[in-house]
Amino acid sequence: MKELGIVINCCERELYLASEEFLKKYRDCEIMEVCMVYSDNNKPSLRLLSQLQRYCKSISTVKINRNKSETYALRAGVRYIIGNFNLPVIAVVTGIEQYALDQVLEAVARLKDTILEEGLRPHKERFIMNVRDRRIVQIMPQDLGLKQSA
Repeated sequence: MKELGIVINCCERELYLASEEFLKKYRDCEIMEVCMVYSDNNKPSLRLLSQLQRYCKSISTVKINRNKSETYALRAGVRYIIGNFNLPVIAVVTGIEQYALDQVLEAVARLKDTILEEGLRPHKERFIMNVRDRRIVQIMPQDLGLKQSA
């Protein structure tokens, strides 16, 4: 049963995968629902998002207008998850521009239980809000133990 929603802003970044193996491994992900927010001004990333969505059942996309802030994009993703899934915890992943998408999602999957229990760092500034009995937390690369890809 899925308990965790992940929101990633893909608007102003070039998405890439470090390994094509990711698609095979993530195809039937049963542990989390991922919402990727994008705008139509990033054509290479749009191709990757549509490929991911075709292969991975648990990836959803939300399109927003160009020139919106990161906060606006992330809120749109949170609203989408709240409106479409009954997940107790939603993690907003920020600061991951220089990391491969598969690295980020694999790290989140590996730390899922920790995120569900305490939001990684239960500091006040990392806890965003409670919305309709759901806990929304912010996660950054250092929380996930990510190393920068080449």
